[in-house]
Amino acid sequence: MAWSGDDRRQPRRHYLGKASGFGHTVRLYQTREALEVDETEGYEVVRRRVFYDDILLVTHHQFTGSAVVVALSILTLAFGALAWAVGTGQPWSVGLWTFAFTGLPFLVLLVLRLVLRVDAVTVYGRRTKAQIQFTFRKGRAHTVFNQICRAVKETQDRIAREIAPRAPRPAPAPAPPPA
Repeated sequence: MAWSGDDRRQPRRHYLGKASGFGHTVRLYQTREALEVDETEGYEVVRRRVFYDDILLVTHHQFTGSAVVVALSILTLAFGALAWAVGTGQPWSVGLWTFAFTGLPFLVLLVLRLVLRVDAVTVYGRRTKAQIQFTFRKGRAHTVFNQICRAVKETQDRIAREIAPRAPRPAPAPAPPPA
Protein backbone atom coordinates (compact mmCIF):
# COMPACT_ATOMS: atom_id res chain seq x y z
CA MET A 1 0.00 0.00 0.00
CA ALA A 2 1.41 3.40 -0.92
CA TRP A 3 1.55 6.27 1.54
CA SER A 4 -0.43 9.34 0.68
CA GLY A 5 0.80 12.81 1.54
CA ASP A 6 -1.77 13.23 4.32
CA ASP A 7 -0.69 10.06 6.14
CA ARG A 8 2.94 11.12 6.45
CA ARG A 9 2.30 14.61 7.74
CA GLN A 10 2.58 15.32 11.43
CA PRO A 11 -0.68 16.59 12.91
CA ARG A 12 -0.62 20.35 13.36
CA ARG A 13 0.52 21.27 16.87
CA HIS A 14 -0.02 24.56 18.67
CA TYR A 15 2.43 25.44 21.46
CA LEU A 16 0.70 26.20 24.78
CA GLY A 17 3.55 26.55 27.28
CA LYS A 18 6.21 24.81 29.32
CA ALA A 19 7.22 23.85 32.83
CA SER A 20 10.87 23.66 33.82
CA GLY A 21 12.39 21.85 36.75
CA PHE A 22 15.83 20.77 37.85
CA GLY A 23 17.25 18.95 34.84
CA HIS A 24 14.09 18.57 32.79
CA THR A 25 11.68 20.59 30.69
CA VAL A 26 8.07 19.77 29.81
CA ARG A 27 6.48 21.40 26.77
CA LEU A 28 2.75 21.17 26.08
CA TYR A 29 1.23 21.30 22.59
CA GLN A 30 -2.41 21.20 21.51
CA THR A 31 -3.59 19.13 18.57
CA ARG A 32 -7.06 18.47 17.26
CA GLU A 33 -7.62 15.29 19.28
CA ALA A 34 -5.18 15.51 22.21
CA LEU A 35 -2.63 17.44 24.22
CA GLU A 36 0.93 16.36 23.45
CA VAL A 37 3.50 16.46 26.23
CA ASP A 38 7.19 16.53 25.29
CA GLU A 39 9.43 15.80 28.28
CA THR A 40 13.11 16.59 27.74
CA GLU A 41 15.58 15.19 30.24
CA GLY A 42 19.15 15.65 29.12
CA TYR A 43 19.21 14.34 25.54
CA GLU A 44 16.20 12.08 25.93
CA VAL A 45 12.80 13.27 24.69
CA VAL A 46 9.64 11.39 25.60
CA ARG A 47 6.35 12.27 23.93
CA ARG A 48 3.03 11.43 25.56
CA ARG A 49 -0.52 12.27 24.61
CA VAL A 50 -3.44 13.13 26.83
CA PHE A 51 -6.55 12.59 24.73
CA TYR A 52 -9.48 14.93 25.34
CA ASP A 53 -11.88 12.04 25.98
CA ASP A 54 -9.56 10.73 28.75
CA ILE A 55 -9.26 14.04 30.64
CA LEU A 56 -10.90 13.96 34.06
CA LEU A 57 -9.88 17.33 35.54
CA VAL A 58 -8.29 20.62 34.45
CA THR A 59 -7.10 23.03 37.15
CA HIS A 60 -5.75 26.58 37.17
CA HIS A 61 -3.95 27.35 40.41
CA GLN A 62 -1.06 29.32 41.88
CA PHE A 63 1.93 28.14 43.88
CA THR A 64 5.08 29.66 45.32
CA GLY A 65 7.62 26.88 44.87
CA SER A 66 9.30 26.20 48.18
CA ALA A 67 12.63 25.06 46.67
CA VAL A 68 13.12 28.37 44.87
CA VAL A 69 12.12 30.36 47.96
CA VAL A 70 14.55 28.42 50.17
CA ALA A 71 17.41 28.75 47.64
CA LEU A 72 16.87 32.50 47.22
CA SER A 73 16.61 32.97 50.99
CA ILE A 74 19.90 31.13 51.58
CA LEU A 75 21.66 33.17 48.87
CA THR A 76 20.30 36.44 50.29
CA LEU A 77 21.41 35.54 53.81
CA ALA A 78 24.83 34.35 52.64
CA PHE A 79 25.54 37.52 50.68
CA GLY A 80 24.08 39.62 53.51
CA ALA A 81 26.53 37.98 55.92
CA LEU A 82 29.33 38.62 53.42
CA ALA A 83 28.36 42.28 53.17
CA TRP A 84 28.22 42.54 56.98
CA ALA A 85 31.67 40.94 57.27
CA VAL A 86 33.13 43.28 54.66
CA GLY A 87 31.45 46.27 56.29
CA THR A 88 32.77 45.70 59.81
CA GLY A 89 35.54 48.14 60.56
CA GLN A 90 34.67 50.13 57.43
CA PRO A 91 32.23 52.99 56.91
CA TRP A 92 28.62 51.77 56.71
CA SER A 93 28.42 52.63 53.00
CA VAL A 94 30.98 49.92 52.11
CA GLY A 95 28.79 47.18 53.60
CA LEU A 96 25.67 48.70 52.04
CA TRP A 97 27.21 48.83 48.56
CA THR A 98 28.54 45.31 48.94
CA PHE A 99 25.06 44.06 49.82
CA ALA A 100 23.53 46.10 46.99
CA PHE A 101 25.76 44.40 44.41
CA THR A 102 25.70 40.86 45.86
CA GLY A 103 22.61 40.18 47.97
CA LEU A 104 20.02 42.69 46.77
CA PRO A 105 19.31 40.98 43.40
CA PHE A 106 18.47 37.74 45.23
CA LEU A 107 16.29 39.64 47.72
CA VAL A 108 14.39 41.30 44.86
CA LEU A 109 13.86 37.91 43.17
CA LEU A 110 12.66 36.43 46.46
CA VAL A 111 10.12 39.22 47.01
CA LEU A 112 8.90 38.98 43.41
CA ARG A 113 8.44 35.22 43.74
CA LEU A 114 6.48 35.60 47.00
CA VAL A 115 4.28 38.39 45.64
CA LEU A 116 3.63 37.24 42.07
CA ARG A 117 3.67 33.46 42.57
CA VAL A 118 3.51 31.08 39.61
CA ASP A 119 0.29 30.26 37.77
CA ALA A 120 -0.03 26.63 36.71
CA VAL A 121 -2.52 24.84 34.47
CA THR A 122 -2.64 21.11 35.21
CA VAL A 123 -4.46 18.51 33.13
CA TYR A 124 -5.24 15.16 34.76
CA GLY A 125 -6.02 12.23 32.50
CA ARG A 126 -6.83 8.65 33.43
CA ARG A 127 -3.23 7.55 33.07
CA THR A 128 -1.27 10.75 32.52
CA LYS A 129 -0.81 14.27 33.85
CA ALA A 130 0.48 17.42 32.18
CA GLN A 131 1.36 20.78 33.72
CA ILE A 132 2.47 24.11 32.31
CA GLN A 133 3.60 27.10 34.33
CA PHE A 134 3.34 30.84 33.76
CA THR A 135 5.56 33.02 35.93
CA PHE A 136 4.70 36.44 34.54
CA ARG A 137 1.93 36.04 31.92
CA LYS A 138 -1.12 35.56 34.14
CA GLY A 139 -3.59 36.40 31.36
CA ARG A 140 -2.02 33.78 29.10
CA ALA A 141 -2.52 31.16 31.83
CA HIS A 142 -6.23 31.99 31.99
CA THR A 143 -6.53 31.89 28.19
CA VAL A 144 -4.82 28.48 27.95
CA PHE A 145 -7.02 27.13 30.75
CA ASN A 146 -10.19 28.24 28.93
CA GLN A 147 -8.90 26.91 25.60
CA ILE A 148 -8.19 23.46 27.04
CA CYS A 149 -11.53 23.33 28.90
CA ARG A 150 -13.43 24.28 25.73
CA ALA A 151 -11.68 21.59 23.66
CA VAL A 152 -12.32 18.94 26.33
CA LYS A 153 -15.99 19.88 26.67
CA GLU A 154 -16.59 19.88 22.91
CA THR A 155 -14.92 16.48 22.46
CA GLN A 156 -16.65 14.85 25.41
CA ASP A 157 -20.05 16.29 24.40
CA ARG A 158 -19.60 15.00 20.84
CA ILE A 159 -18.72 11.53 22.11
CA ALA A 160 -21.70 11.57 24.49
CA ARG A 161 -24.03 12.45 21.59
CA GLU A 162 -22.61 9.62 19.48
CA ILE A 163 -22.96 7.06 22.26
CA ALA A 164 -26.38 8.15 23.52
CA PRO A 165 -29.17 5.79 22.49
CA ARG A 166 -31.29 7.22 19.79
CA ALA A 167 -34.93 7.65 20.59
CA PRO A 168 -37.06 5.20 18.60
CA ARG A 169 -39.17 6.76 15.89
CA PRO A 170 -42.84 6.77 16.68
CA ALA A 171 -44.81 4.18 14.77
CA PRO A 172 -46.79 5.62 11.88
CA ALA A 173 -50.46 6.18 12.59
CA PRO A 174 -52.57 3.28 11.43
CA ALA A 175 -54.38 3.80 8.17
CA PRO A 176 -58.09 4.48 8.48
CA PRO A 177 -60.28 1.48 7.85
CA PRO A 178 -61.80 1.19 4.37
CA ALA A 179 -65.18 2.75 4.02
